[in-house]
Amino acid sequence: MDNRKYIIIVILNVIAIFFYSCKTEEIILHGDVSGYVTDAQSDQPLENADLKINPVNDNTRTGSDGKYLFKNLMPGDYKIEVSKKAYEGDSKDVTVDPANTANLDFTLNPVPYPGLSDTYLDFGFDATVKYFTISNIGGGTMEYTLYPSQNWISMIPDKGAVTTEADTVKVS
Repeated sequence: MDNRKYIIIVILNVIAIFFYSCKTEEIILHGDVSGYVTDAQSDQPLENADLKINPVNDNTRTGSDGKYLFKNLMPGDYKIEVSKKAYEGDSKDVTVDPANTANLDFTLNPVPYPGLSDTYLDFGFDATVKYFTISNIGGGTMEYTLYPSQNWISMIPDKGAVTTEADTVKVS
């Protein structure tokens, strides 16, 4: 029985020596890609930006610090696409090398994007007037034109432009 213990210990030691005698290049075959996504106007990090890496079709999102990370990628060429609501999307090519982390940052430009206080107005039985606000939660100036679904509905104003302020629309 004692001889079996010694044989098992010797076999385990041989296996351990075999694994630890490998060169680092033979063990690490993958690389990573990381970077930051920031706002072009404010240079602030963008949280929850969506990133997609092709051709592996993997996805990730940025954290509150604007950082993202794709791990354990096979060496080769990839394309990363980034998108976020109220921002222009962007894409860049990157080469992944074994045992290295490639750094690739993105700076996104804000674009006009509508924000509505209400998407449905319930007039009930007695109401004849309701209000909602339209704002620009993106960047730049957003122009809008409103078209009623019926000719007996009126909206004031029915067109306008908003940058940082909100317009209040009266619907009757």
